[in-house]
Amino acid sequence: MPCDEGVGTKRFLIFIGDEILLGWEPTLVSAGRYTVNVLRAQYGTTRGQHPVGAECWCVQLAELTLLEWAPPKDAVSVGLKVQPRLLHSEVSMAAVAKVTRAIQRRSLRPLGPANLTANGDGAHPTYATGQDVALDWTLTSEARAGGDPEVDLECRADACVLELWAGGVLKATFTVTQEGPYTLTNTALIAALGSETDFSVRAYLALGSYRSLDSDAITVCKT
Repeated sequence: MPCDEGVGTKRFLIFIGDEILLGWEPTLVSAGRYTVNVLRAQYGTTRGQHPVGAECWCVQLAELTLLEWAPPKDAVSVGLKVQPRLLHSEVSMAAVAKVTRAIQRRSLRPLGPANLTANGDGAHPTYATGQDVALDWTLTSEARAGGDPEVDLECRADACVLELWAGGVLKATFTVTQEGPYTLTNTALIAALGSETDFSVRAYLALGSYRSLDSDAITVCKT
């Protein structure tokens, strides 16, 4: 991996495709080529497949103080300005437009679940009068690789959040163990919906108080 610039530092970020890696301890193996230890899928990115010889960018962490900036704990948004600078000339901050972005803390959140099913059906599930609904899902990890060789790493989540929706209204939320299945009893269903009717389930994975930004959803019909 060519990274002649910045090998004096022991820690740096590697940008390759849509993935960000944390690299450290580069070792020279031949002229202009190094091997480096890495942690993959950093800063909320997911592990990807990269061809041999793919172009990457290495940046010293010592020069990225802004990337290590932590917003206030209760902050929900942040205003940012990017100040262009060329040699010794820079645009006045007053002339730079402020960009407001929501703070998502993406890197702290797990991926959402996959393959949500109800009563074993992931396409058109149904339930009958008096019947419980068994919900199940597949755990995910942003560090998993689907190509060869497959890497099956554990999910970071410690809980699954299940939302029950009907008529476009959130009716109930259940926080359960991260691994299914989970039985939604008919009693709990009626208490949430008011009657036995069609409803939708949205499933999120969570790590502490941080819920996944993406979710899986399914509609369950009353027969």
